[in-house]
Amino acid sequence: MTTLDLARKASDHFGQAGQDPAFEMPEAIIFGVDGEEIFVLTCGKDIYQAIELAHRSPAVAVDYKSDYLAVGAFTSGWAAPIPKDGSELTVPPKEHPDARRVTLLTVFTKTEAASIVQFADGEQFTDEDGEAHGALADAMFNLAHRVLA
Repeated sequence: MTTLDLARKASDHFGQAGQDPAFEMPEAIIFGVDGEEIFVLTCGKDIYQAIELAHRSPAVAVDYKSDYLAVGAFTSGWAAPIPKDGSELTVPPKEHPDARRVTLLTVFTKTEAASIVQFADGEQFTDEDGEAHGALADAMFNLAHRVLA
């Protein structure tokens, strides 16, 4: 099963395909994916709080290793275009003039990531390049290394 297959499985579980991204989720969700099921590990006010709570959760205790194939995150927020020159955004995404509401479901193994992004206007984007970058990717790869056997 590829990392994108695991992301699609989680998307089906959470019903992301039919969710209206204009709706702000009340909590971000951190979950584990095994061959058969999706297990919610923690929820938090925002994605970084949920990740922090996952690290402190009994489900992710020190030296805990699971049989999960991947860990993932499901959240909503704002997305803005990445500058063409590769630089960082100069304003938070929600303040960017081209900002769009979005839900993000992303799944991480120890070495790969895959994401499903659903925009409020109905456009959907999948990213299965296996390489994720940025603060969220770093935090999720760290969690994956802590949780996955």
